[in-house]
Amino acid sequence: MKNGIKFGLIIIVVIVVLIGAALIDGNKETEEEKPVEESSTQKITSLKTCAELNGYICGVGDECGGKWLDASDTFSCCSKKCEASAGGEALSIEPFDLESGESEELGSLTQ
Repeated sequence: MKNGIKFGLIIIVVIVVLIGAALIDGNKETEEEKPVEESSTQKITSLKTCAELNGYICGVGDECGGKWLDASDTFSCCSKKCEASAGGEALSIEPFDLESGESEELGSLTQ
């Protein structure tokens, strides 16, 4: 009886493995089906520098009055000369108090 159970389990395992392999193999795309995608390294190397695009590199806080250009050497390449931001004043945040003035006893929360 034990040999029959072992043989049955082996058959089940083989069937599961074969079904799994068939499912995995069925999901593979052939070379003809795969869409041709440009790799990220190809995109970067095909971009021109900001200078080659006749652009201007903006600094932190500068505004671009034109369009942002995709350049290989910076993320801040503008089609027009950059201008200093008009909002040059310092940002101030007023402090606030976390004290609510209410009782923090557990009983006050349930009433």
